[in-house]
Amino acid sequence: MPLNKVIMLADCQSFYASVEKADHPEYRDRPLVVAGDPERRSGIILAACPIAKDFGVTTAERLGDSLAKCPDLVIIKPRMQLYIDISMRITNIYQSYTDLVEPYSIDVLLSYCQ
Repeated sequence: MPLNKVIMLADCQSFYASVEKADHPEYRDRPLVVAGDPERRSGIILAACPIAKDFGVTTAERLGDSLAKCPDLVIIKPRMQLYIDISMRITNIYQSYTDLVEPYSIDVLLSYCQ
């Protein structure tokens, strides 16, 4: 009898921006990005929330270009250790259901279930 296998891909939408919005509820309805130094307008967009994307802001775009599109942009400097910690917590949740979890990146997990 053939086994039915389920492969699940979990991709956390705008992961860094989502983590920051969860940590800063005051920005819930505001366009937010995780990027470089807002004072110097340097760096690139590492993550943009869906509201920022509605203004045309894209990942990997220069911060100055994003501010031209969306002057009210909330800019958060990256906190990589926090993102790693949250990613590990998410991974642990999946691993509580199956030991067949393969992290693909900090915000994408593959899970195989039988």
